[in-house]
Amino acid sequence: MSKLVQIIVGSTRNGRVGDQVAEYVLKTMSASSPNFKFEIVDLRDHPLPMFDEPAIPAYKTYTKDHSFKWSEKVSQADAFVFVTPEYNGFIPGVLKNAIDFLYQEWKNKPTVIVSYANRGGSSAAASLRAITTRIGMKVAETMPALISNNDVRDPATNRIADPETAFAPQKESIEQATKELVELVNTPAITATA
Repeated sequence: MSKLVQIIVGSTRNGRVGDQVAEYVLKTMSASSPNFKFEIVDLRDHPLPMFDEPAIPAYKTYTKDHSFKWSEKVSQADAFVFVTPEYNGFIPGVLKNAIDFLYQEWKNKPTVIVSYANRGGSSAAASLRAITTRIGMKVAETMPALISNNDVRDPATNRIADPETAFAPQKESIEQATKELVELVNTPAITATA
C-alpha cells in the first residue's frame, strides 16, 4: 500500500496563493516519487476555532466534533508537507492553531516545510521547524523557499498567472526535499529497549 503525504495549505486568507503553491508542490513531488500518494489538505476545508478543548492535545481526549474530524483527517497521513506564507516573520495563526489542536497525530511523522513570500519566507520556515521539531516530527533538512516577488499576477484576484514559470527556480529544491521525505518515511522509527 502506498504511503500518503498530506500537503497542508497553511493560509486561509482572501487573496492567498498558497493553494497554487500547494498544487505546484504536489505536481513536483508526485513526479519525483510515484510510489507515494499525495493529497492537498486545505485549512479552509477544516475550519477550527481557537483551541477550545478542555485538556491538552497530548492526552487525545477530545470533546469537540471539529477536533475529532481534524484528528481523523491528519491521522490518515504517513507524512506531511506544510505550505506556509510568511506573515510578519512568522507562520499564519490559523496554521499554528491547526497544529496545536493535535499532538499524537503529528508525533514521529516526517515533514517537509515549504515557505513562500517576497523573500522566500525563511523566517516562517525557521519558526515552523522549531514548532514541528518540538512536537516530535522528523523534519527534512531541505526547506524550499519560493520567492514570489517576480511572478506575474492578475491585479484583480492576486492569482499567479503562470505558477510553472514562477516557481521553476525552486523545482530542484522541492525535488531534493522529496527525496529526503521518502528517506524519512522509509527509515524505521528507533524504539527504546529495556
